[in-house]
Amino acid sequence: GSPPPPGQWLGPGPPPQRTPREKRRVVLSARVMNPTHLPFVTGWWRYIVSVVGGYSEMGHTGGGVGLFGAVTQALRVIFTRPEVLFCGMIQATFESSMFIFVFMWTPSLPADINHGLVFACYMAAVMFGSAIFAYTQQQQAANKQQLETEGKTVTPTDATVELSKIVRYACLLAAGGLSVPILSDNPYMRLAAFIAFEGVVGCYFPSYSSLRSRILPDQGRATLINLFRVPLNLTVCVVCTLAPNYPPAHIFTLCVCLLLTGAFSAWRIGCILTHNTTPDTCAVAANKCPEVSPISKQPLNIEMKMRNAST
Repeated sequence: GSPPPPGQWLGPGPPPQRTPREKRRVVLSARVMNPTHLPFVTGWWRYIVSVVGGYSEMGHTGGGVGLFGAVTQALRVIFTRPEVLFCGMIQATFESSMFIFVFMWTPSLPADINHGLVFACYMAAVMFGSAIFAYTQQQQAANKQQLETEGKTVTPTDATVELSKIVRYACLLAAGGLSVPILSDNPYMRLAAFIAFEGVVGCYFPSYSSLRSRILPDQGRATLINLFRVPLNLTVCVVCTLAPNYPPAHIFTLCVCLLLTGAFSAWRIGCILTHNTTPDTCAVAANKCPEVSPISKQPLNIEMKMRNAST
C-alpha cells in the first residue's frame, strides 16, 4: 500500500501526545529524508562554498573590485550599451523557453510513447542544427574571401550583424515550432515540431555564443552572463511552479511570446550596429580588432585608398 503520511503513529497503543513544535519537527525531518528531496537538501553547502570562494577570488583577481563592484560595473555596462541589454534579453528569453520545454514535452505526447527514442531524436536534431550553423559559417567565410579578392572589405560589425540575423531566425523558427502544440493535438505533428525545435536549439547555441563574444566586453563578461541568468532562472521557476494550474497550451503560448521577444532583441542588435556612427562597437568593446580605424567603421579605409591610388 501507500506509505503513511509523515508524522503518523505506527506503534502499539494510542499515539503519544506531541507539542506543535515536535509535530513540525517530525514532518520536516520526513521531508528532508525523502529520497527525492535529499540531493537538493545536501547540496546547499556547495552553493555556500561556491559563493564564498567566488567572492574571495574576485577580490584577488579583479583588481580589488570585489563582488559588489563587479556587479555595479556590469549593470553600468548594461544600461549604457543597449546592444548588451538586448544580448542578455536573448539569453533570458530563448533559454528560459527551452528549459520550460524540457518540462512540458513529456506530458504533451502520448504516455505510451518511447521516451528514450524521442530523446535520442532530440539529440540527433541538436547535432544536425549545429552542423547547419557550421555550414553557414563556412559559406560566410568563403563569401568574405571572395569579397576581399574583389577589393571589398568586411568589417567586424558586418559579421556581427549576420550573426544577429541567424539568432533572430532561430528565435522565429523556435517560436513556430512551439506554436504547433497550441494549434494541434495531433501527436505526430507535435513530435515533428519538437524535433524541429531541438534542431533550432542546436543552431542557436553556437550562433549566440559567437554573437555574445563579439558584443560583451572582456572585462566583466562572466558577471554579465551571470546577471543574464537571473531573469532566466526566475522565469523558469515561476512558470514550472504555476504550470500545474494551467493547460499546456497556455504554457507554450508563454514560450512563444518569450521567443518572439528574443527575435525582437536580435533585430534590435542588428539595427543598433548597422546605424551606429561611433567607432566599431564590437571591436572596441572586445579590444580584439586594433586594425579598425578609430574615426570610421571601415577598417583600413585610408590604406585601401592609398593602395588603389598607387595601382
